[in-house]
Amino acid sequence: MHRVERVQESVPPPARTDVTLSPPYYGWDANNHLRRTVSVTDAGLRIERKYVQGKGGGLAHPSRFTTRWMLALPDPRLAKVAVKGGGLAKVLDLRYAVPGGIRGVRAGERLPGLDAMDQRFDEVLAASDAAVVRLPVAAGAQGELILQLDRGDGLAAVLTTPTAGWEAVELKPVVEQKYLQVTLVGEPTPMDKEAKSSSCRCRRCTRGRSLPPRVPRPARAALTFRSSLPRSEWPATRVPRPARAAVVRSTNATVPS
Repeated sequence: MHRVERVQESVPPPARTDVTLSPPYYGWDANNHLRRTVSVTDAGLRIERKYVQGKGGGLAHPSRFTTRWMLALPDPRLAKVAVKGGGLAKVLDLRYAVPGGIRGVRAGERLPGLDAMDQRFDEVLAASDAAVVRLPVAAGAQGELILQLDRGDGLAAVLTTPTAGWEAVELKPVVEQKYLQVTLVGEPTPMDKEAKSSSCRCRRCTRGRSLPPRVPRPARAALTFRSSLPRSEWPATRVPRPARAAVVRSTNATVPS
């Protein structure tokens, strides 16, 4: 796919961009545009996308309009990410994720207890480093799809979007580089050569929500016995067992006199 992005000047904001999408097998085609509007509101960062196709244009049939976010993780051991809406109510806990995999539990294992962010989440799952966790959205679901990342340092990022039009949410923690990759997978969109204009669902991201910070649990220290007495004067660590009583067996044999 050939892409040419042009920034449209706008004063005052919002900022607008126009991306020309040209499938390589058609040669250059300037009839396909993905237009994006980015604005900052009281509710947070708002992004709106619209696909505009001129007559004779068209992308591969069908096409998906997928979006991806990279959210910072100052300390992945403290982070949890919750997904609510579209038939989903799950939490991913990153405390066991280590560079290259997971330690202590299996990836996808259900962890005990409720998540502290919201009592409505009754399923907490362990996540592994660099592994994609795919959460399918229920077909025909309405309302809002909400993703909440509790970074563990007192800040949270909340991503909100209409549920309709999304097929799945994919989450991929990257521990070594300290970020969470969030991919919203769009449903297949029919394509033809007729002119059309369609909205690709808006997203809103809010940052700065205050949450109680968490600290990692310290490792348990090994117990060490120290004494100022020489070893020869140490008290006995074991109590001697009492001697066993002799066992006398009776017999009916006649002893000669």
